[in-house]
Amino acid sequence: MLGADGPPLDPSSDEAHRWVVSELAKHEYAVHESLWDRFVAWLRDRLDDASGTSLGGVPTWLAVLVLVLVLGAIAYAVLRTVRPERGGSRGSGRDHGGVLDGSGLSATEYRALATSALGAGRWDDAVLAGFRAVAAGAVERTVLSPSPGRTADETAAEMGPFFPTESDALLRCARAFDAVRYGRLPADEATARDVVGTDARVAATRPSFEAPAGAGSAR
Repeated sequence: MLGADGPPLDPSSDEAHRWVVSELAKHEYAVHESLWDRFVAWLRDRLDDASGTSLGGVPTWLAVLVLVLVLGAIAYAVLRTVRPERGGSRGSGRDHGGVLDGSGLSATEYRALATSALGAGRWDDAVLAGFRAVAAGAVERTVLSPSPGRTADETAAEMGPFFPTESDALLRCARAFDAVRYGRLPADEATARDVVGTDARVAATRPSFEAPAGAGSAR
C-alpha cells in the first residue's frame, strides 16, 4: 500500500530497516562530539598556538598531564601569593610570632588603646591591645625579660608564677589573643572585657617573690 505522496505505509522489514538507517544518518541524529573530546581538541589548539608546531599526534593522556601540571603550578603560585599573614593553627600559638608588635608602645599606651576599643565596641582590637598591655607591663616591671619572639602562651606561662591568682586568667587571655590574631575567630564583648580586666588586675598586683629564680627581678 502506498501513501498519497510517499513510500508504502506498510513496508517490508528490509525496507523499514533501510529507512531507520537512513533516518539516523541525518544530521539531527548524528552523535555529537563529547565535551571531553572538544576540551582535548581545544587544549591541543592552544598548545599548537603556543609552540608554533602541530601537536595533532600528541596522545590525550599527555595533553591532560601537561594541563594538570600547568594548573597545579598556577594554583601553587596563587596560594603562595594570597596566603594570609595571620594564618596558622588555632590553639597553642607556639608556632606564631611574638605578642608585642614592635611598635615600641608602653603598657600605658596599649592600655589606652584597649580601653578606647572597648568603649567603641571593637572587641578584637580590645583583646589584642589588652593582652599586649599585659606583656608590655610585665617587661617594664622586669617580671619578664625583653623577648620580641615571646608568644602569648609563653607570656602567660612565664607570668603565672609571679601572679598565681591570675595564672588561669592569663592563660585564658592568651588563648583569646591567639584566637583573634591567628585563628581569625572574632571576640565578643565578654572576652574583651575579660582581657582588659585581667590586665588591670595584674597591673594592680604585686608580683610574688616566690617565682622561680632567673625568671626576672620582679618589682
